[in-house]
Amino acid sequence: MISQDHCEIYIIFAEWSNHYLDYLDKTAHGQKVDSQKAAFLTMKEFGPFDISDAKHQRVFGPTSLALIMEFSALEKAKFEVL
Repeated sequence: MISQDHCEIYIIFAEWSNHYLDYLDKTAHGQKVDSQKAAFLTMKEFGPFDISDAKHQRVFGPTSLALIMEFSALEKAKFEVL
Protein backbone atom coordinates (compact mmCIF):
# COMPACT_ATOMS: atom_id res chain seq x y z
CA MET A 1 0.00 0.00 0.00
CA ILE A 2 1.16 3.54 -0.68
CA SER A 3 -0.36 6.18 1.55
CA GLN A 4 -0.02 9.92 1.94
CA ASP A 5 -0.30 12.01 5.10
CA HIS A 6 -0.21 15.68 4.17
CA CYS A 7 3.28 16.17 2.64
CA GLU A 8 4.60 12.71 3.45
CA ILE A 9 4.31 9.45 1.51
CA TYR A 10 4.70 5.99 3.04
CA ILE A 11 5.13 2.54 1.52
CA ILE A 12 3.47 -0.11 3.68
CA PHE A 13 3.67 -3.89 3.37
CA ALA A 14 1.51 -6.41 5.19
CA GLU A 15 3.07 -9.62 6.49
CA TRP A 16 1.05 -12.55 7.83
CA SER A 17 1.26 -16.23 8.62
CA ASN A 18 -0.97 -19.20 7.88
CA HIS A 19 -2.20 -18.93 11.49
CA TYR A 20 -3.59 -15.50 10.65
CA LEU A 21 -5.34 -16.79 7.52
CA ASP A 22 -6.82 -19.64 9.58
CA TYR A 23 -8.02 -17.10 12.17
CA LEU A 24 -9.75 -15.04 9.46
CA ASP A 25 -11.37 -18.12 7.95
CA LYS A 26 -12.68 -19.39 11.28
CA THR A 27 -14.00 -16.06 12.51
CA ALA A 28 -15.69 -15.40 9.16
CA HIS A 29 -17.62 -18.66 9.60
CA GLY A 30 -18.50 -18.04 13.25
CA GLN A 31 -16.13 -20.69 14.61
CA LYS A 32 -14.33 -20.38 17.91
CA VAL A 33 -10.65 -19.48 17.77
CA ASP A 34 -8.04 -20.73 20.22
CA SER A 35 -6.93 -17.56 22.02
CA GLN A 36 -3.62 -19.22 22.95
CA LYS A 37 -2.55 -19.24 19.29
CA ALA A 38 -1.95 -15.59 18.57
CA ALA A 39 -2.23 -14.66 14.91
CA PHE A 40 -1.34 -11.19 13.77
CA LEU A 41 -1.06 -9.15 10.64
CA THR A 42 2.11 -7.06 10.82
CA MET A 43 2.45 -3.81 8.92
CA LYS A 44 5.95 -2.78 7.81
CA GLU A 45 6.23 0.94 7.07
CA PHE A 46 8.90 2.65 4.97
CA GLY A 47 9.08 6.41 4.97
CA PRO A 48 8.17 9.11 5.33
CA PHE A 49 9.16 10.45 1.95
CA ASP A 50 8.69 14.23 1.87
CA ILE A 51 6.94 15.21 -1.38
CA SER A 52 8.72 18.56 -1.45
CA ASP A 53 12.22 17.08 -0.98
CA ALA A 54 13.90 16.16 -4.29
CA LYS A 55 16.26 13.70 -2.56
CA HIS A 56 13.30 11.83 -1.08
CA GLN A 57 11.55 11.73 -4.44
CA ARG A 58 14.68 10.34 -6.13
CA VAL A 59 14.36 7.39 -3.76
CA PHE A 60 10.58 7.10 -3.73
CA GLY A 61 10.08 7.32 -7.51
CA PRO A 62 12.27 4.38 -8.59
CA THR A 63 11.22 2.34 -5.53
CA SER A 64 7.52 2.70 -6.26
CA LEU A 65 8.09 2.02 -9.96
CA ALA A 66 10.02 -1.17 -9.13
CA LEU A 67 7.20 -2.33 -6.85
CA ILE A 68 4.56 -1.68 -9.50
CA MET A 69 6.60 -3.52 -12.14
CA GLU A 70 7.18 -6.50 -9.85
CA PHE A 71 3.53 -6.81 -8.84
CA SER A 72 2.44 -6.43 -12.47
CA ALA A 73 4.78 -9.27 -13.46
CA LEU A 74 3.42 -11.46 -10.65
CA GLU A 75 -0.16 -10.75 -11.70
CA LYS A 76 0.64 -11.55 -15.35
CA ALA A 77 2.42 -14.79 -14.36
CA LYS A 78 -0.60 -15.84 -12.31
CA PHE A 79 -2.82 -15.75 -15.39
CA GLU A 80 -0.26 -17.42 -17.66
CA VAL A 81 -0.34 -20.49 -15.44
CA LEU A 82 -4.08 -20.88 -15.95
